[in-house]
Amino acid sequence: MKPTSRLLAPIVVIMLLLASCGGSSSSTSPSTGSATASALVDIGSGIRGPSGLAATEYATGLTHAAAFAFDVQQRLWVATADYTDAGKDAVFLVTKSGAMPTRIIVALHTPLGLLWHESTLYVASKERVDAYSGFTGTAFATHRTVVTLPTNVGEVNNIGLAYYPGTSDLFVSMDYRDDLGTSTTGDALAVVREGTSWKNPECYGQGGPACTNVATATAVLDKHAAVSGVAIVTDRLGTTIGYSAIVEEWALGKVERVALTKTGSTYTGTATTLLTGIKNPVAVTLANDGSLLVGDWTTGIIYRVATTATGST
Repeated sequence: MKPTSRLLAPIVVIMLLLASCGGSSSSTSPSTGSATASALVDIGSGIRGPSGLAATEYATGLTHAAAFAFDVQQRLWVATADYTDAGKDAVFLVTKSGAMPTRIIVALHTPLGLLWHESTLYVASKERVDAYSGFTGTAFATHRTVVTLPTNVGEVNNIGLAYYPGTSDLFVSMDYRDDLGTSTTGDALAVVREGTSWKNPECYGQGGPACTNVATATAVLDKHAAVSGVAIVTDRLGTTIGYSAIVEEWALGKVERVALTKTGSTYTGTATTLLTGIKNPVAVTLANDGSLLVGDWTTGIIYRVATTATGST
């Protein structure tokens, strides 16, 4: 099992319900495949990335970190999800950089999605989404189940996803099949519009009847990458990064940058490697100060990546 899900459509529906955002039905445009990392330098904490960025350790002790969410007080919440469904996963609170993580919610089954909406924390786990509210500082006063999916439907993945700032354009990562031999396609970054069907796993980029009326991905990523978290950055990581989607590749230990160009409602993207040195990146998010937080699922380290130009590192 990968810590990513092939169950895309129900999760998009859940996110749309929570965020009350819509979309148009236009397609996206193709891009080139993921490029080999080049011109990456040591940016700190064992991470390699473009010159002009600096990496530090934001938090440690969060083995199997799988999802992030900031609350209105800019405290980081982290869900951990192991390979096995033993019911021992949890949600932790990190009050600030360098703080010791505190376990708040326990006995969860593979929680792979977190979302703060108003004063409620939504947690997506196996076959369900739960809502927690009334945080007292050590626990939640109220807990209710808001979505229940059929038994054995699969993993319920990220409910954060990523909207392009100022729009209702919803970016998602798509984890394609690994059982196709030489026909294996790369994983992908795409914009999901209301009513769009990607026909996964029957359609995997081969064309023909199986892919009729399927939209084109914004960018093709690496094969067998087990893509996971997505974040959209504008210009707060410097002009080198610019307007880009940041996508985690769990299986390859890479963080990819997809440089985005928007023409009308259409996006085109070119993928290159942004960060290496992280064993298995899954969770990613932007902090309020514009820095990027990247979690290493294997080591339990959360890295903060920021530009050196503003002195915000």
